[in-house]
Amino acid sequence: MGELEKKGFSLNDSKVLLNNVKTLKPNERISNILDYLANYGFGSYAHFSPTLARSFSYSTGPIWEIAADDFTGGSLLGGERFDSLVSRFSNKSVAGTGFALGFDRTLIAMEELGLLPDIKTKTQVLVTIFSEVLLAESIKLAKYLRYKNIQTDLYPNPTQKLDKQLKYAVKKGIPYVALLGPDEIKNGTVTLKNLKTKEQKTVTIEELSSILNRH
Repeated sequence: MGELEKKGFSLNDSKVLLNNVKTLKPNERISNILDYLANYGFGSYAHFSPTLARSFSYSTGPIWEIAADDFTGGSLLGGERFDSLVSRFSNKSVAGTGFALGFDRTLIAMEELGLLPDIKTKTQVLVTIFSEVLLAESIKLAKYLRYKNIQTDLYPNPTQKLDKQLKYAVKKGIPYVALLGPDEIKNGTVTLKNLKTKEQKTVTIEELSSILNRH
């Protein structure tokens, strides 16, 4: 109401205008669309909303939005008819309609409604990075394990501390981490830690691949 008054409408005219909008019925075009949806079996999912509005200046016909029940974060998709849009940028007149999907909002809705699948990681081991200086050694180890057909992940940030790398593996559901520090590199070994049992042991690289291939 206040927005209309700012535009110069009187309070009484604003009330009349809003009441007229709220009591609008579907015109012939909207009715045809609703009939199409009903014939395809989607009639119970669609309803006419006279107060629905979009601010795009190129809209030339029906507008629509898709929302999820029990999600209060707004619509997930919005679209409109835009028959005059192409002609604004060329000498051709092309009829058109389209929509934009709110990808982030859809993910939020899926998470809120418990619809996200519980995806299990296939990674068997995370190769940690002791320091930036030893990054090349960690890369070599990851490359070797992948060559041995072991699903291997290399921690993406060489500047972060080991405890954060271990938390990353736990969050991802990775069962093992390979620790490669100066002592291991010097002795040609790797410390393998089982994140479920908290057990760890130092083994040769060849033994490491054999252990991981058995799990």
